[in-house]
Amino acid sequence: MEIEIARIGPESLDRALSLEMECFPDSHWGPGALRGVLGRRPRNLSLGALSGDELVGCISAGAQDDGVLHILSLAVLPGFRRRGLGTRLLSAAVHWGSMRGLNRACLEVRAGSPEIRRLYGRLGFREEGRLDDYYGDGEAAVVMGRAVPGRPEVARAARELYGHFRGAVPRVGVILGSGLGWLAGPPEGRRSVTPYDGIPGMAGSGVPGHSGMLSTNRRGTVVFLQGRRHRYQGFDGDEIVLLPSALASIGVDTWLLTTSSGALASGLRTGDAVIIEDHVNVSGCVPGVPSVPPGTVYSPGLRERAFRLARVLGAPVSGGIFGCVSGPAYETAAEVAFLAESGISVVSMSTAQEAMALVSQGCRVLGVALVTNEVAQGDSVSHSEVLGAQRTVSARLGRFLPDLVEELEK
Repeated sequence: MEIEIARIGPESLDRALSLEMECFPDSHWGPGALRGVLGRRPRNLSLGALSGDELVGCISAGAQDDGVLHILSLAVLPGFRRRGLGTRLLSAAVHWGSMRGLNRACLEVRAGSPEIRRLYGRLGFREEGRLDDYYGDGEAAVVMGRAVPGRPEVARAARELYGHFRGAVPRVGVILGSGLGWLAGPPEGRRSVTPYDGIPGMAGSGVPGHSGMLSTNRRGTVVFLQGRRHRYQGFDGDEIVLLPSALASIGVDTWLLTTSSGALASGLRTGDAVIIEDHVNVSGCVPGVPSVPPGTVYSPGLRERAFRLARVLGAPVSGGIFGCVSGPAYETAAEVAFLAESGISVVSMSTAQEAMALVSQGCRVLGVALVTNEVAQGDSVSHSEVLGAQRTVSARLGRFLPDLVEELEK
């Protein structure tokens, strides 16, 4: 079974307590302390390694006022160790600290645990001091630390957005592909609207078919990003993912990435939806995410929920591999043949960078490609034709997509 890294909160208290007791039978955290650590706050982060519904690993960290990320706890069940789970959890926590603009990370390790100290050493942590009688049984702790490549430009956007939400940060984020602004609903059904130009670092992000607006639904539980940056506009990987990265750093932890795409697989037609199972990024553009392999990029749990909803509604939905190209030119016949022979079902000029950036902070990501043209036929395609196809997409998927957003809120 795939093991997924995802953010967890107070709902995971019992599972986290059981994990602590098994990993640290003589010095585990109590329910009260764990409840505080698992509280979803902008300056706290808790991530779980999930094998189905079983919590097999967990990390908690906090952002301090002095620019330091404090790793509070890291645990992996004995039967799941030596699989890279601890490294993936720690990597995601440190990357979250980077997006918060922090510049150092620190943690405490039992002085009598040389193997654990060597593990952290391989991950860039160095011994910086000693704390006598640190643990309840009187054992000393070794303080270890490492530099964190802070991203102040993301942190500035995050602060602005947190103020915009007045502390009530939505849990669900939806990035809308070309022409998909209708999914955000009519203006009278939105709680707030903010132009991208009003967000630090987001000026000059406009593309036809993208309004360049951030809005929330009436309940304030979902934030819609009506527009995205692309490689062909001249943005690099970090600039492309700046806005979703900032939102993820303050608590938007479940994401739906939509993209208007060309169909490569036979049998797909305009108005179909493809749930992205994995991607092939041939755009030559990636964000500065951790070098640790992220494992599953697109959440298996969210994929299953999307398929289940599609079956109930009878919606034209299938699964497939997504291809990301650089653009802005559409694919030649030879490129179409190459991509199709590589097993790619749908192709567009976005999404892969956002998915990598979000999963690197421990977010759950669901990707949905909406077929707006059938490039496998070899016909020429223009951006205006892609936008015009939204009538067909809306007609065939008009119920599935809004219901899917509501499903992600549960």
